[in-house]
Amino acid sequence: MRNLGIDNYMVEVTTQEGTKQVPYDVKKSLIAVLFGPELRLRAQDLLERDKLARKIDECKEDSILLEEAEYGMVKSAVDSVSGFSRDDVEFVKRVFEASQVEVQKKE
Repeated sequence: MRNLGIDNYMVEVTTQEGTKQVPYDVKKSLIAVLFGPELRLRAQDLLERDKLARKIDECKEDSILLEEAEYGMVKSAVDSVSGFSRDDVEFVKRVFEASQVEVQKKE
């Protein structure tokens, strides 16, 4: 399993009033890339990704444990995106550097 950090982090944006720090919504971004138009999803893929998106959206913790298949879905979706900006560096790092964890079943 993979442990993926989904808590928001701050990015600097420039407005007419100057620069300010705003939160980067990691969960929203993860969900958005799962359904990116460049993925050209088929119906079954759409349904599988929707299940994962709901799991991410409903998670109340700062990180989420993903099965390897779920992690592969997220990683390949992020890898298919073009047009990232510097604000996305932390987001991409979190996905590509998600730690692998061993989980034991309770008996």
